[in-house]
Amino acid sequence: MTEIRPYVFDENQVVELRYYGIRVFSSISDSRKLDSNKSLGRLILFLGLCLIGMSAADLSKLTAIVKLSEQSIWPSTGKGIWIGFYVTAVGIFTLIAVKEKTHAAFNILLPYTIVAIALCLFGLLTSIIVLDRYLKDPILSDKKNRDKEHGIEFALSGLLVGIFGLTFLFLSCLSCMICWTIPNFCAKHQASKLQPLYLPLRQPLGQEIQLRIPASPFQHANARSPRFIHPRSYRVNRIYR
Repeated sequence: MTEIRPYVFDENQVVELRYYGIRVFSSISDSRKLDSNKSLGRLILFLGLCLIGMSAADLSKLTAIVKLSEQSIWPSTGKGIWIGFYVTAVGIFTLIAVKEKTHAAFNILLPYTIVAIALCLFGLLTSIIVLDRYLKDPILSDKKNRDKEHGIEFALSGLLVGIFGLTFLFLSCLSCMICWTIPNFCAKHQASKLQPLYLPLRQPLGQEIQLRIPASPFQHANARSPRFIHPRSYRVNRIYR
């Protein structure tokens, strides 16, 4: 059996895999962008869970109150729950796309991120409307005139304004990161001057070859560390410089 030797790629190399001819983010700069997307994905996942948790708190008592002022064509009652589930799904898919390291995964992720931005904007506006109604009402503007249910609705709307605002901000950053990552990646393998760089190994192209990025100052040298990046075996068509 042929021994699989690791091949360390350079700064600006792009690897085309044998599997369906997909290309992966393989340079050092691409890996740094993927790490940024991973951090944003974790934050978005956490904020989505926060939206679900806060909106689930005493929602049954709020339903009768919110229905009286419900004038939107979209259901704003419990909006934090159904928007939170969608935002959580976007965060999970972001982590999956970062792990896949493929161009197609981020192409699929981008439209879902844009939809999540629109939903968070809707949630932010409806929460602000609820707060504005309480602040402008001559009776409910005074905290002493609010009962328990109105107090919960007012506090929940204030929290949702903050969470929706943060989620909208991080989703916008994620969409910008995706738009910044994909064009740079496309420019590398669509340029006319790119020439295949054949591997300096005895194995012909098409066999499994281990690929790993060069060690960085932030990478743990201990193989038992959870942050240690192990080389993975791929079937490679060609490598571009």
